[in-house]
Amino acid sequence: MNPFSFFKNFRARPVTRLGISLIVLAATALHAQAATQTLKLKKGWNLVTVQVQPDDPSPTAVFGGTVGAAVKSVWEFDNRAADAGGKKWKTFRFPNTGENRIQNQLKGVTLGQVDFGDSFWIEVDRDRDLPINGEVPMVAPPVLLYPGWNLVGISAGQQFSGDLEQEKIPILNLLSKRKLNIDQFLKWQSGPDSEDSDENPGYRKNEFASEKGSDFNLFSPNQGYWFYLKEKAGENYPVIIQPKLETLVRGDLNLSPERFGGPEDLLISGAAEPVGSREMRKIIVFKNEDEATLSVINRGSGLLTWSANTTSSFLKLSLNPVTPQNDQVSSDVEGYVSSGRSTLYISVDRKGLSPGLHQGQVTLSSSGGGAEPSRSFEVVVHVPELTGDWVGDMSIQTVNGKSNQVPSPDLKLSIFSDDASAGSLRGVITSAGSAFWPTDVYLFGYSNGTKDQSFVLTGSYYLPPGDRNLPPFNHFDPLKDGEIDWNGDNVLDQINPYPFPLMRSISLQGSLIESSSLKGVVISGNYLETVEGLLQEPIKVEGQFKIFRESQGSVNLCL
Repeated sequence: MNPFSFFKNFRARPVTRLGISLIVLAATALHAQAATQTLKLKKGWNLVTVQVQPDDPSPTAVFGGTVGAAVKSVWEFDNRAADAGGKKWKTFRFPNTGENRIQNQLKGVTLGQVDFGDSFWIEVDRDRDLPINGEVPMVAPPVLLYPGWNLVGISAGQQFSGDLEQEKIPILNLLSKRKLNIDQFLKWQSGPDSEDSDENPGYRKNEFASEKGSDFNLFSPNQGYWFYLKEKAGENYPVIIQPKLETLVRGDLNLSPERFGGPEDLLISGAAEPVGSREMRKIIVFKNEDEATLSVINRGSGLLTWSANTTSSFLKLSLNPVTPQNDQVSSDVEGYVSSGRSTLYISVDRKGLSPGLHQGQVTLSSSGGGAEPSRSFEVVVHVPELTGDWVGDMSIQTVNGKSNQVPSPDLKLSIFSDDASAGSLRGVITSAGSAFWPTDVYLFGYSNGTKDQSFVLTGSYYLPPGDRNLPPFNHFDPLKDGEIDWNGDNVLDQINPYPFPLMRSISLQGSLIESSSLKGVVISGNYLETVEGLLQEPIKVEGQFKIFRESQGSVNLCL
């Protein structure tokens, strides 16, 4: 079948494919990178789009190299209006000898250089793979549509290194941002998609959001397409199809009263006037947060590919929220957006960071056109002190230096800052719900403020002898012969089961071992306790403890 006959007659056989949009995680580069595009050509006519900028853009180098005599001719359609010299064909024939060579030298008829994003008809005499060596530019070139027929492809740019063919992107998603007055939308089926298919070469159509059925639905980056654009009154031509990057992060918030900068406002930018989410280039991760988000939006049309990178060791990037079930994080991620948005998750690992503010950077690069296709974001991470409520347990390993299999008691610890001096800490071991701790234990100590936030907390408490209550135990009367109220408060105290006093001294020496959304905030260290009063010599209990942050102090949003 001759593909050029579609102007007069069009018949389509139904080809139905369904797909959903996905985003994949992979490494990427931020500058033009070497690449090879391989076009799988079938005998006869093939409608293709070039997705690299060839090293040598001449037709003979691109189409006549390794394939040799397989290529018979290459055709390009000038989409411009006829009165501007468009709506006509240019061609290059192979082999480039004899009459073909003479025609290939005709000005205005011969095909010029081959560029990234160009679409061509290629006629070959047998099935062959055509490799095109070159570079993939960062920014996708604009696709210009004029009234009438347009032969075009949709370029992706270099930010996405995965196989877009496998992403099953609905092609209408690439055009939904523009209300195009398209009458027909066609692609050329070169032959069977597989050995089991009996597809014949021919045109396939998409009804462009009409209620009629479509022969194809999915975008193919190597494919060229025909658009018939009906002229529309008041429309400026050419219509431009090009992606455009827009980003959204948390912006400043000016709450009532209107004066910006008050304690009720959310201050991110540090500017005198509030900066909105679209213009914001600063991200703050407050001390009660482990993750921030950056939304990537295609404000234009076509396919926006993007990549993000960070060189900050305490920042990690992901395309999904980081959870124990999803730990796919990296310093480089990539994705694409057609008609919706994708979200970049920036997770923080505070392990190894001293308390205070730490600055990092995330760089976002895209294939979008416009004034700012790439942008950098300053990421400010607030690293809190150890204050807050912690819950975990202890593992007792030895008693007086001898191994002792003691059940692991629970440990509920609250840590507070002490304003008396820099680095001073206070703590409380909570007795509520605990069988191991008969009373709250108040601790004092310090933190060295270094990267591991190591600290020491010590304290002790005194247990007076336990009161004595005789049968029938339903009434405690200290005046009754045989019953004893050691402290004379007329209350039965039985915290200490022994008729003699006990002294327990506790020391906790720990440090921060984890601080991320994936593994939580974790302190681990050594536990030492000395019990006096049971024996002539003190009893020394040693072990380890591990506690997890349950809550922390108030959050200051005005940084």
